[in-house]
Amino acid sequence: MPLIEAGEIHAAYKVVQSVIDSITDYVDTIVLGCTHYTVLKDLIRKHNEDLHVLSQDEIIPPKLKDYLYRHPEIDDRLTRGGNISIELSSQDDRYLDIQKEILKNLV
Repeated sequence: MPLIEAGEIHAAYKVVQSVIDSITDYVDTIVLGCTHYTVLKDLIRKHNEDLHVLSQDEIIPPKLKDYLYRHPEIDDRLTRGGNISIELSSQDDRYLDIQKEILKNLV
């Protein structure tokens, strides 16, 4: 995660790939549960074709949509047309590019 936040996507991928290489003999599926790792999923899939890669950004939205469909009473309490606001305690110059990559499917 720190490497991704620092904009070092290739370095982060190398670390993740080394872990994958160490477990592929007995693991056929990995779960990318952190929002940061979504920026690595395409690289991971490209270089590990026999590995099932589950990414939370592909699983949670359809599940949430289904849940809300089955619970219409919640829909009445939801607002529409809101804004995304991101508050940071610190920021470097590369953060905006990283933020755009991580949030590209939301905005």
